[in-house]
Amino acid sequence: MIENIEIAILKQLNDSFGGEKPALGYKIEKIDSYKAELSDFGTLIKNKRTAALVACGGISLNNDYPEGNEYNISILIYLYSRNTKLNERSTRFGGTGSVGLYRMLTDVIRLLNRNDLGILSSELVLDDAHPIFDNKVNNFNAACWELEFKGVFTDHFAAYPGMNKPDLLKTIAADWIVSGAKSKTVVKFDHESEESDAE
Repeated sequence: MIENIEIAILKQLNDSFGGEKPALGYKIEKIDSYKAELSDFGTLIKNKRTAALVACGGISLNNDYPEGNEYNISILIYLYSRNTKLNERSTRFGGTGSVGLYRMLTDVIRLLNRNDLGILSSELVLDDAHPIFDNKVNNFNAACWELEFKGVFTDHFAAYPGMNKPDLLKTIAADWIVSGAKSKTVVKFDHESEESDAE
């Protein structure tokens, strides 16, 4: 499920900032899962002017149900921009023919905040956004921010291939004692088989 969430976010970013005619009016050159690009920043800054990198920031158990677990999830997005001008302000504010990091930040927040991606049980909410660096590297001025979104997803046990589904409830029995008299009621439910569902 975690990989599906990351893939869904990458699709949202690509739909909005990728392709020849990006929906939001400008292109982010590199949209990808995080692969330690910030530890090899020299290569990133040389090859790409803008980037949006996505990674899972961790999960924690929220609820433990018989049919599956509910998790809190943290999603990290690293937004990066650099400008060839020797002007650090332009990396944040943008300039002629270039979009600054502040505009990218605002647009990504608008895109993902309160977005359930069609698969979450609780929408993504921006938890924190802060700068990682804003400085000069290899004769480029570059800035990078980390955005953390949090949401909730449910992992249904029966969703795993090869796992047995939980037994269907076949009877409900309840006993009542009313004025010393005891009665018993059994309610039965008819369930269609998987074979009949498929027909």
